[in-house]
Amino acid sequence: APTTSATPGGSLTFEWFGSPKRRFLVSIGEGERIAYAGLFGADPVHGTAEFTEDVPPEIVQPLRRLFFL
Repeated sequence: APTTSATPGGSLTFEWFGSPKRRFLVSIGEGERIAYAGLFGADPVHGTAEFTEDVPPEIVQPLRRLFFL
């Protein structure tokens, strides 16, 4: 399960932690954009994705990578 926190700007942040070099964060604020960042060994990922009805693949794929690889 992720740890959750709220930012001073009102966003809700979820963090999944596998190890110090394997983690993924998602920040959900107002609107339809989600910010994300992750570290997978020496392979970082980050960006934003549109979130309307389904969780975007930019979020699902890193979570699968964190837990299933």
